[in-house]
Amino acid sequence: MAVFSQTPGELEIKAVLGNDFLCSLNFDTSIAAYDFTAGIILNEYPDKKIYPILTTKASSTKLNLQLSALSTNEIGVISNKKWFLNWTANDATQTILSGRFQISDVPIGLNEGNDVDVIVNFDDVNINVSSVASFGATGATGAAGSTGATGVGATGLTGSTGATGIGTLFSSSPPFPIAGLNWVDTDTMRFYQYYDNAWVETSSSFVGQAGATGSGATGATGVTGQAGSTGATGATGDIGSTGPIGRTGATGLRGATGTIGTTGATGATGPTGPQGATGIGATGATGPAGATGTGIRLKGSVATTLDLPLVGNTIGDLYIVIADGDGYAWSGAQWTNVGQIQGPAGPTGATGIQGSTGPQGTTGSTGLTGSTGSTGASGPAGATGVIGTTGATGATGPTGIQGATGQIGLTGATGIQGSTGPVGSTGATGLRVDTTISSNSTVSISLGGKIFQHTTTFNPVYTVGSRVIITGTTDRQMSGTVTNVTESLTQVNVDTIISGSGNFSSWTIGLSSIIGATGLVGPTGIQGATGIQGSTGSTGPTGPVGPTGPQGTPGGATGPVGPTGPQGATGATGPLPSVVPTLQITGEANLGLITETKTTTGTSGNISLNLSSSTFFVINRTGSVTLTFSSPPASPKVFSFTIFTTSPGYTAFLIYPASVKWPDGIPPALSVASGKADILSFLTHDGGNTWFGFVSGQNY
Repeated sequence: MAVFSQTPGELEIKAVLGNDFLCSLNFDTSIAAYDFTAGIILNEYPDKKIYPILTTKASSTKLNLQLSALSTNEIGVISNKKWFLNWTANDATQTILSGRFQISDVPIGLNEGNDVDVIVNFDDVNINVSSVASFGATGATGAAGSTGATGVGATGLTGSTGATGIGTLFSSSPPFPIAGLNWVDTDTMRFYQYYDNAWVETSSSFVGQAGATGSGATGATGVTGQAGSTGATGATGDIGSTGPIGRTGATGLRGATGTIGTTGATGATGPTGPQGATGIGATGATGPAGATGTGIRLKGSVATTLDLPLVGNTIGDLYIVIADGDGYAWSGAQWTNVGQIQGPAGPTGATGIQGSTGPQGTTGSTGLTGSTGSTGASGPAGATGVIGTTGATGATGPTGIQGATGQIGLTGATGIQGSTGPVGSTGATGLRVDTTISSNSTVSISLGGKIFQHTTTFNPVYTVGSRVIITGTTDRQMSGTVTNVTESLTQVNVDTIISGSGNFSSWTIGLSSIIGATGLVGPTGIQGATGIQGSTGSTGPTGPVGPTGPQGTPGGATGPVGPTGPQGATGATGPLPSVVPTLQITGEANLGLITETKTTTGTSGNISLNLSSSTFFVINRTGSVTLTFSSPPASPKVFSFTIFTTSPGYTAFLIYPASVKWPDGIPPALSVASGKADILSFLTHDGGNTWFGFVSGQNY
């Protein structure tokens, strides 16, 4: 029985800002008759301020301490604040547990235990308790075995309750909503995750397996002792004192039925003797607790299986591989393909901007001259400048009478057109060479000598000593110098890895720039004879000049210049043109102050950034945001823009279009503390098909 005379036990508690907190305390005595209160002392002086901790009895020996995510946010980040747990019985109140309470904005590992045994008869209980974001299902109870004969012997200790699994919660109704919590509806066996203030179905077929049911066979029943001969009835012995009641734990699984011991032979009847001692048979050991169930945590997506991380993984981590659409789960030693993981269709991502220009390739040897390309369309004409207003014209005197026009002479006849000369013959075709070579040899992307067998007979344009580029895909390239070349193979000493890693078996080898020799010019055709010049017609006679009209009356004196009118109001700024003219400058230019346009967007949900009207976007997050980028300039123009985003004080994500690339494929973790700002920049060089993301600054 716990008493009030002991020193209060000490328990250090840690929780995470913005997360639910749950701690279970197991007592060695029934607590059904006691009342409990708990709280955190936030201020001692001048006014004592206590924040209550919710206490609920989970069973007759278990007490739960709880804080909601709203409460941990309301309290804020604290360290070394005193907390207490009081119980009341028979109108007497005593502190039985106390210690320090810490709330951190740094997540605590999910594998730490959350079930603490508290023995109230002892003091100085120093145990760290973590907040757990989600809980896996307890392993299912195995079917009960048939009831066997009761063995004679002392009852063994009850096995301890199996630890609660971490990862996914199984129930027939939605649990208390926590951001990132996984839940399996046991009525439909569908998989959900609490995201952006709603339960979102993420899978209906892949659920972490329940922990295996522990099993332990019940020990064989002890052999019944041989009955002694009957003698005189002995005096009744004193009844032994009742032993202390062992601490009640969770019921272990029922073991298999033990075999019934053989019955001893009946002895001859004689005088009644003392009562024979009861045979003692040891009870079988309690089966081990079920293993912790493994949940699934969706970590993100990668392009191919080669991009799956090999370190820093936890059992149950899941990535979607874009190349085949399958999910890959970490088993503890390797990635296992678990098949298609189909979520609801997401919105169509905006076209990414063009990537930066790649490095300049080496100059190739001169190749054949290609045919002249067609002339490109003329660029748009520049806008016509505003014409200035014309000054007032003085009055004109009356015009004299126009004289009659003379007759026009006859036009001479046109000469005969000369015949067209014959077309010159076409020049001879130059020697055919193959500008690129194909190979199916399996070769690793690494430095050193490489041999590529040609897929067919080729006449390569390159020779020994030429610089070549070897391409598998756009992200698998290397270059080097040719050391040997025939119609069937090419040997290259690779000295530069441009991109990619691993083995590949489909290659193209070629020079980066190829100019062929100029073909022969055909002979000029014979000039046709000039046609006969027609004779010039005779000029008609000039008509007589009419008489000059009378001089008009001179005009009056020029009037004074009127005053300048007031400045007109500035017109509204027109929309940006869909086609921006290119300004070409040779030499030095002073463009003055260049400014950009800022737009403040929504705070959560789906947000589209219109890149034709702004280049600086402010997003003050109140929840997670799914981004799309619209209307970037077309390739080959290079374009960039900036996002300035602030934190609401809890986890709220920015979800980027699939076209955004980050260093090592890992998006940055945003600041969590309330009001902290992060600055991100994005650049494209291909009209938005690909965006490159950069962290310009964080935690401002």
